[in-house]
Amino acid sequence: LAAPAAGPSEPPVSARRAGPLDAAGELFRYAAEQGRLKTGVKMLHQAAQLRPMFTAVEGREGIPGPLRLATGPKRPRIICLSAFVALGGAHQFVRFASFFGEEYDVAALDVPGFQNDEPLAADAEALADVYGDMIAELVGDDPFVLLGSSSGGVLAHATGERMSRRGIAPAGVVVIDGYPMTSPHINRVQDQLLKGMFEREERFVSLDGTRLTAMGWYCGMYEFWEPRAVETPTLLLRATVPLEGMTDDPSSEEWRAKWPATKVLDVPGDHFTVMEDHLQTTTQAVKDWLASL
Repeated sequence: LAAPAAGPSEPPVSARRAGPLDAAGELFRYAAEQGRLKTGVKMLHQAAQLRPMFTAVEGREGIPGPLRLATGPKRPRIICLSAFVALGGAHQFVRFASFFGEEYDVAALDVPGFQNDEPLAADAEALADVYGDMIAELVGDDPFVLLGSSSGGVLAHATGERMSRRGIAPAGVVVIDGYPMTSPHINRVQDQLLKGMFEREERFVSLDGTRLTAMGWYCGMYEFWEPRAVETPTLLLRATVPLEGMTDDPSSEEWRAKWPATKVLDVPGDHFTVMEDHLQTTTQAVKDWLASL
């Protein structure tokens, strides 16, 4: 601190290395500005095909493992699956896990491919299989539930279904305001979802080309996916406040999330704030349901 002031120096160099994927990211931002979001997502999907991929049996090196967020004696364990949007990641669930204190074990899994040098899943089966292997190793003989918010609900449902076929069924699945990508209500508010994503960029991660092409890849992978009814107990938590443009009649319920769930509960907040401003009521609803299993 006492050293003399340094003389003139070269301008600082950006810590983030620019690369070909960042060019795709810039094109996506441009497409979004032009109101051509679907075109932008398709472009990201095409660019992602240049990236390394892993299958169910090959190329798994570099896939991130589970992140332990909380420990506690109660069972089942809670395994959170992050959304496949550019802001997604295990970090989504840090505050969420804090509401479980020392009651439950909480862990979270990233979607592979959102960090540099991580491969993307070649298909949905490869992703569900690698999740299944990681979860089975993590929980051992303990019962567990899979939980996902938004598009993470798609991954929680699909992974639970795949694991059940392998004889390692979850005790339950929790979907927090999840919509299949085929939902007309989500399609109506894609611009709002994108705006919310960019508004939250500086709070979480930088939306570089790696993260954006990963988002484009998985959006294409699950573009026509629909949840099927399963025997696993499933909880759907629905937001009570629609995003702007989601419906012409906010007093109706036609815009609310729909899922083949065994229990449906409404919680305060919109698609974003149920996992932000209203985490206390959201997590309490999860706790109450876990106690009833």
